[in-house]
Amino acid sequence: MKLIELHARNFKGLRDFHLQTYGDDIDIFGDNATGKTSVYDAFLWLLFGKDSAGHDTSHFSIKPLGADGSVLAPEVEVSATLSIESGARRIIALRKVFSEKWERKRGEASERLTGHETTCFVDGLPVKVTDFQSKIESLIPEDLFRLLTSPYRFSQLPKADARKVLMDMIGGVDIVAALAGKPELMKLEVERGEYDIESYRKMLDGHRREANAMLKQLPARMDEALRGKGPVVCVDLVASEVARKRALVEQYQQEIAASQDGRVAGVKAQIQTIEAELASIERERRLSAQAWDADELRAQSARLQPLEDDMARLQARLRELKSNTETLSGSKAVQERQRDKAREDWVALEAKPVEVTEICPTCGQHLSDEAIQQTRAALEALKDERLLTIQELGELAVKEIGSIDGQMRTGSEGIVAAEKELQRIVAQHTEIAAFPLQSFENSSKAAEYGARKLSLDSQLGDLHSKLVELLRGDTKSDALKIEIDRLRSEIAEGEKQLAQAEADKRADARVVELEAEQRSLGGELESLERKIILCEEYMRAMATEIEKRVNDFFEIVGFRLFVEQINGGLADTCEVVVNGVPWADLNHAMQVNAGLDIISALTRHYGKSAPIFIDNSESVTRLRVPSAQLIRLVVVAGVSPMEITRVESARKEGVA
Repeated sequence: MKLIELHARNFKGLRDFHLQTYGDDIDIFGDNATGKTSVYDAFLWLLFGKDSAGHDTSHFSIKPLGADGSVLAPEVEVSATLSIESGARRIIALRKVFSEKWERKRGEASERLTGHETTCFVDGLPVKVTDFQSKIESLIPEDLFRLLTSPYRFSQLPKADARKVLMDMIGGVDIVAALAGKPELMKLEVERGEYDIESYRKMLDGHRREANAMLKQLPARMDEALRGKGPVVCVDLVASEVARKRALVEQYQQEIAASQDGRVAGVKAQIQTIEAELASIERERRLSAQAWDADELRAQSARLQPLEDDMARLQARLRELKSNTETLSGSKAVQERQRDKAREDWVALEAKPVEVTEICPTCGQHLSDEAIQQTRAALEALKDERLLTIQELGELAVKEIGSIDGQMRTGSEGIVAAEKELQRIVAQHTEIAAFPLQSFENSSKAAEYGARKLSLDSQLGDLHSKLVELLRGDTKSDALKIEIDRLRSEIAEGEKQLAQAEADKRADARVVELEAEQRSLGGELESLERKIILCEEYMRAMATEIEKRVNDFFEIVGFRLFVEQINGGLADTCEVVVNGVPWADLNHAMQVNAGLDIISALTRHYGKSAPIFIDNSESVTRLRVPSAQLIRLVVVAGVSPMEITRVESARKEGVA
C-alpha cells in the first residue's frame, strides 16, 4: 500500500491541507506545533477512526479549536487516494466526513446539538460505516497496519502479544529434537495435551495451591463437625412420645371446633373473607379507573402518534436534505480543486523534459551510451507512470463532480415535497388533539362496582350482629387451649432432640469422609510438585531453541524471550535488544533503525506493506530505508507552515 494523495479539511489544526506524493517517499519539514503529527493522525482517523496513540474520538478532539477552546468548524473531512499492489496495481479513493447533528425537540423553539454522524465514501460512492470498515479490514487489518507503519509500535505491544507475533513467524519448533534424550519430558509433552507448557504449569501450580489450601483446612473442618454434637438420647423413646402428644393435640382441637368458640371462629372467618373481598373490589375499581383513563388517552394517542411520527420524520428529512446539500456543495468544491490541480500537474509534468546526467555522481567518469539510454528509459517510464496516476485522479474527480450535481438536484426536489407534506399533517394533528375525553365515573363499569360493594356491606353488617350474640355466651374451652399450648411446647423440645440426633449421625459420617480426603490430597500434592519441576526443565529445553529460531529473522535486532526467576523457574518475556542493549536503553536513532528492521521482517512474513511514518526523524542521521513508502516528520526551527519534499525513489539504504 502506498499513499498517493491526502486531503484534510478542518482536522485539528489542519484547516485545508493537501499532500500529493504520487507514491514516493516524503519528507515533511516544520517547526513544533505546525501540524506534522496531525498529518499522521488524519490518515489513521480516515482508516480506523483513531489517532496515532490509538485513541478514538471519545479521547481526543478532531475538530479545530480556538484559543478559548471553542469549536471553529462544525464539519471535519479527510480523504486519501491509495495505490494497492496485490497482484495488479490499482487505485482506491477513500473519504470520511464527521459532521454535527442538530434536532428540535417537541415544544422547543430552536434546534440543539444532539450528536454527530459519520459519512463514508469509497471511490466516490457513499457506503455504510460498517461496510467502510470492512473494506479497510480487507485491505489491511488495523493491528497489522500499526505494526507495519510505526517503528515504535512493536516495542509498545504487551509482551504476550509481541511473543504471539514472533511465534507465528517461526511457525513452531521441532519439539522432538529439542527434547531428545529426555524421556520424562517427552512423557510430559503427551500429558499436557492441548495446553501450552506455560499454561499447563500454571494449571498444575493452581491445582497444587488448591490442594495445599484444602489440606490445611481439613483438621479445622473435622473439629467443626464434631464440635456441634449433643448429649446421647434414646431416639425411639423420644419419637414415641412426640407421636402420642400430637394425637392428643388433634383430639383437643376437634373438641374445641364443636364448642361455641368454634362457631365464633367460623363467623370471624366469614367476616375476614368479606372484608378481603371488599378490599379486592376497591383495588379492581381503582385499576379499572386507571385503565379506563389510559384507554381513552391511548385511543387518542393512537390517532395522534402516526401523525407525530410523520411530523418528526419529515422534520428530520428536511434537516438531512439541507445538511446533505451543504455537505455536497463543499465536497463539489474540493473535487473541482482536485480536478484543476490534476490538470495543472499533468500539463507541468508532460512539458518537463527528461534530463539525464552523463557523468557518474560516484566516480566522476563519463557514462556509456548504453547506460545513458537505460537511465533515460527508466526515467521516461517513471514519468509515464506518474502521468497515468495524475490522469486517474482527474478522472475520479470529474466522476465525483457529476455524481454530486445529481444528488444536489434530487435533494432540492425532496425539500419542496417534504415541506408541503409537513404543513398538511400539522393541520390534521391540531384538529384531532382538540377532541374531549369521557370520564370513568359516568360509565356502566363504575355502577357495577358500586352495586357489588353495597351487597357485601349488607352481608358484613349481618355477620357482625351474629358475632355480638355469640360472644355474650360463656367460653367452655379455655382449659383445652392451655393444655394444647403445653403439649406443643413439649413436642417442639422432642423434635429438637430428634434433629440433634440426626445431625450427630451425619457429623460422624462426615469425619470419616474428611479423613479419606486428607490421605488422597497428600498423594495428589506430591504428584503435582514432581510434574511442576518437569515443566520447568521442559521450558528451559525449549527456550534456547525458540530464541535461536526467532532471531534468525532479523538483521540487527535480537529478542530475549525468557527470564530466570528467583525461584529457579522461567517466565515469558519479550524484550527487544540490539547488541545486548535493551530497547529502553537505546538512543532514539537506534530505536528507529531497530523498529525499521522489525517492520522489514514483518513485511516479509505477512506479504503486506504500508506507508511508514517516522516522527522526530531529524535526530536520525543514518536511516535504514525499507522497501515500503517512507514519510519522515522532521522538526526544523522557524519553518511554518510545513514544507513538503518528495524524495527520489532511488535513495540508497544507509543514507539519511
